[in-house]
Amino acid sequence: MEYTGERLVPGKRGLELLELEHRGRYELAAVLCDDKAVLDVGCGAGYGTVLLAHQARRVVGVDVAADAIEFANDNFPRENLRFDALDITSPEAEEQLRTVSPDGFDVVVCFELIEHLNAPVSLLNLTKNILRPGGRFIVSTPNSARPHRFTERDNPYHVVEYDEESLRALLEDRFKHVQVLSQTVHLATGIQAGDLPKRLESWPKNQPSTAKYFVAVCSDRKLDAISKKGLLLLASDQHVTLLQSLLADLRQAQSNKAEALERLQAVLDRMTEDAHHQQSRVERLTQQIEERSAAERKLRSQIGRHEDRIREL
Repeated sequence: MEYTGERLVPGKRGLELLELEHRGRYELAAVLCDDKAVLDVGCGAGYGTVLLAHQARRVVGVDVAADAIEFANDNFPRENLRFDALDITSPEAEEQLRTVSPDGFDVVVCFELIEHLNAPVSLLNLTKNILRPGGRFIVSTPNSARPHRFTERDNPYHVVEYDEESLRALLEDRFKHVQVLSQTVHLATGIQAGDLPKRLESWPKNQPSTAKYFVAVCSDRKLDAISKKGLLLLASDQHVTLLQSLLADLRQAQSNKAEALERLQAVLDRMTEDAHHQQSRVERLTQQIEERSAAERKLRSQIGRHEDRIREL
């Protein structure tokens, strides 16, 4: 399955940081799916859906892309997990989901999809209809207010992007209780013997951390303080190492191009100098020709006068 930028393909070299971000959201959601019936809307390649299935009683993953569903079925078979191709904006979406789970779902997960929809209200209405009373809707989206220098290039698949205020307003219009969590991405180094270290420090000190994504948990039932402990998901530094290697290659390529440019400039300078010499020579020859032409005209004039005198004699 090829990566186009529309949905993540797990295990792709160079996408480790993006995969870390996506998996972090699923790890957080999995805690809320223990022994639950779960629907993963926009499940993509299924790498996160299977994480939910390790905690949930049963999970259904749906996506509009048939190739993604085929990839998920081929790579993540599990007894309590199924994947189906489904357009959740279609009028038949609820009916199709009811055939899979007639009594609805305890949790609906929807990560990095809402910004792809022209009419997110249709997704929210569907979610409300298929959620059991007191069920939870867990949704994530990029933070549109994040400073541009910290963001990737514009994603052509995003129709509408949200800041915290607009996301909260959209969700609170449908759910009585909404808790918006901030997802940040940090570069970290760890020193420990055995378990993860308990002490966390930041550097530079007191540097504000802007959310890269928002993860919202919504319900008509009062929510527990699920965000008090948060989630810290660690990965190897292979992505950073790869970026450093690519950066070194780019710097070397830039250096090679700079050296080639210097050589070309030296050749151009020599050619320019030669051209100046040739121009000077041309100017000298032109002057000599003009001088000889003037002398020739003078000589012809003299000859003409002598011929006139001879005829007079």
